[in-house]
Amino acid sequence: MLRQSPARVVASRLLPLLHSRGFSEASRTLRRELRVGHKRIRPELLERVSRLLVLGRYDALHDLSIDFSDELLNSLLRKLRLNPEACIEIFNLASKQQKFRPDF
Repeated sequence: MLRQSPARVVASRLLPLLHSRGFSEASRTLRRELRVGHKRIRPELLERVSRLLVLGRYDALHDLSIDFSDELLNSLLRKLRLNPEACIEIFNLASKQQKFRPDF
């Protein structure tokens, strides 16, 4: 008698789950959240914060009430990747917030 490989056994057990409606709805929602992001970042906020960081106006950033999120931090780091001083200041500002801890 032939034995099935462990991968084939697992696949045969999971295949019915893939076709159920609840699993496909959950995976579709998860894919959309990963693609779009849980919260949309306003482009004008991203532009304003990055402009202040590039100009070195860190005191003006302290006056703004910015709620940092992983999406905002990632977007700012991607936008300012050629400006190390601005990137360090982002982490300084984010570390001073009680609620936010970067998820890296």
